Amino acid sequence: MHYANVTVGTPALWFLVALDTGSDLFWLPCDCSSSSCVHGIRSPGGPTIEFNIYSPNTSSTSSKVPCSSDKCEQHRKCSSPASTCPYQVIYLSNGTSSIGVLVEDVLHLTTDDDKTNKPVEAKITFGFVSFTSFVLKSHLAVVENSIGLSSTRHAFCGKIQTGSFLNGAAPNGLFGLGMDNISVPSILAKENVTSNSFSMCFQSDGVGRITFGDKGSSDQGETPINLRQSRPTYNISITQISVGGKTGDLEFDAIFDSGTSFTYLNDPAYTLISETFNNLALDKRHTSKSTDDLPFEYCYELSANQTILKYPVVNLTMKGGDQLLVNDPIAVLSMQGGAVYCLAVVKSDSVNIIGQNFMTGYRIVFDREKMVLGWKASDCYNIETSNTLPVIPPSAVPPATAVKPEATARNSSNAGAPGSSPPPMTNKSTQLKALSASGPLNKFDMSQVMILSLNSAESTNPCKVLTLVLLVSASTSPAIALSLNHYEKTCPDVESIVAKAVERATMKDKTVPAALLRMHFHDCFIRGCDASVLLYSKGNNKAEKDGPANLSLHGFYVIENAKKEVEAACPGVVSCADILAFAARDAVVLSGGPTWEVPKGRKDGRTSKASETIQLPAPTFNISQLQQSFSQRGLSMDDLVALSGGHTIGFSHCSSFQSRIRNFNATHDIDPTMHPSFAASLRNVCPIKNKAKNAGATMDPSSTAFDNTYFKLILQGKTLFSSDQALLTTPKTKGLVYKFASSKQSFEKAFVNSMIKMSSLNGGQEIRKDCRVVN
Repeated sequence: MHYANVTVGTPALWFLVALDTGSDLFWLPCDCSSSSCVHGIRSPGGPTIEFNIYSPNTSSTSSKVPCSSDKCEQHRKCSSPASTCPYQVIYLSNGTSSIGVLVEDVLHLTTDDDKTNKPVEAKITFGFVSFTSFVLKSHLAVVENSIGLSSTRHAFCGKIQTGSFLNGAAPNGLFGLGMDNISVPSILAKENVTSNSFSMCFQSDGVGRITFGDKGSSDQGETPINLRQSRPTYNISITQISVGGKTGDLEFDAIFDSGTSFTYLNDPAYTLISETFNNLALDKRHTSKSTDDLPFEYCYELSANQTILKYPVVNLTMKGGDQLLVNDPIAVLSMQGGAVYCLAVVKSDSVNIIGQNFMTGYRIVFDREKMVLGWKASDCYNIETSNTLPVIPPSAVPPATAVKPEATARNSSNAGAPGSSPPPMTNKSTQLKALSASGPLNKFDMSQVMILSLNSAESTNPCKVLTLVLLVSASTSPAIALSLNHYEKTCPDVESIVAKAVERATMKDKTVPAALLRMHFHDCFIRGCDASVLLYSKGNNKAEKDGPANLSLHGFYVIENAKKEVEAACPGVVSCADILAFAARDAVVLSGGPTWEVPKGRKDGRTSKASETIQLPAPTFNISQLQQSFSQRGLSMDDLVALSGGHTIGFSHCSSFQSRIRNFNATHDIDPTMHPSFAASLRNVCPIKNKAKNAGATMDPSSTAFDNTYFKLILQGKTLFSSDQALLTTPKTKGLVYKFASSKQSFEKAFVNSMIKMSSLNGGQEIRKDCRVVN
């Protein structure tokens, strides 16, 4: 499953919602008890991410929707026009239904602008809902954009959740992307916000995006969406299946559903694909045990040191003749004592579903104007493709999509009735696909949280394009337990070696401490603290350090030199991620700040993408955006304020605060939260026609001293970033600013605790020999 982060209400709360093209409603948990909804999940290698639960009583912008409103579709059930509008939804799974009443509130968006990331508030409508087996919350949201357009969408407010929702399928809500007129894309199109089309793109390493208004490209594969259903879904026809070059003519209908993790097929399609795959598989088939709890029938054993596997290529031919080569038809599952890989297809008794795993590696276009489904190979950000192995933990069979069985009830004359024998396969030379890994495949495990942030982006088209960009914390290693004595026997002098390297560099360049602290922050906020920020770009892959937000990072040589010295003393033992964590601590100490024991045992990551630097908090963020960014990483509002105190040392270029000192908005030339005299001084440093290459200003007057001056400057309106002043916009964060401004000791204590918490986020897989390149 892939997930999006959305924020709702005043004060804004964020919700981690599953993306689902198989259902229409946008719902969130609402006023539910501890036993009826999920309150948090464990993040990869780090702390628990606590979920928010919506309550209209705590939002100042919440209001009820009366039956007289044109948004009330079930007004016939109202006792009077003044009554609160009721709502009812019936789901396919387990006799699930939802009933409730609608309310309105604000949905918070941001423009997809590299310079401003302007916040946009949009009105949403959603309701209190009571489920027969689940009670969910649904939205009818009004989305406003910068050109004054608006739209509405439905959603529900859930008080009781049971079954698959409690087991992690949609732990904090669901984003309905179906074809009904209550879905998000339907409403955006109805209100002329975007064209009636959108695309989704997923990669097996977690990178991806959703773009509303995207109609695809002229060279994409296409197949028509079937219109013969009583309830519209993204239902298409498949005419041929090829497995390992063995082809069988078989026409059947299937739903493309991003909300279903794996692919579900009924017979004869299931038997055709699974038995042909099994006949061509090279590895020993796994003998299932009662304790395995495997969701798949056809699984194969991985040997202890196996680093490559070959499996039959799976290819689907769609109606119209275009083909979809399935990139990820298998899943690697961690087992006790080893691992297996499985054909990730589940036998269905009714509905055929092409799940998210068969969509991996493609930009899938849902063009509801032309009524076609399109696809084109993509890595979702860059030109290069990813070969990351898909790794899925063993679990119960994922929940079925929220569609009715009749959606795929038609079986053509070629398909045969469910349960009939598959057609004969046409023999060709066997086609196998190889996957490899730098380590044993049986050591892989799944610890991924795939997150998105909602943005709106300008398009060259007349209509607005809304984009959901996957902001991913992804890892292909188990959560790593850190300890204080990790190197006690293997490299006891490592911290002393690193401290001396940092001290030597600081004596030559007083900006080094601030650079190392910032480098550590930027590393931890992308894929965890895995030293991915240290990797160099190679070939077509542009690494994090070359991403827009990291171009001003410097001091990499300090870590590289420290690594060389550590390798000379303890070869192959200490990770670059640990060295960077030590160096950040030492940077604070050398600046006159506190010291602390750094937990050790991090691993270095193998993936570094410049495109993922969009995950970093921008200097223009408001408090809602900051809270969302930190919450995604299991960090609290207390952590947000404490870690922001790192701005007490360092320097910023004019480009990071230029928008605050000139042409701020239509009403104010200067940001009204900035003290006029401070703005005037910055204007002198950053003139309109600035010719100085590195013009800018220090973060505070004592820019090389780690103290609490930063918080005092916030209270005076004399900080560089609007994100700094945003800390005064909620009672909690404002109180902490006052506390830290008056007590350096309180700030230092909070900073140390938050640094330890942040630096415990880890998603690495190896110990690099050279911090610049993977092994």
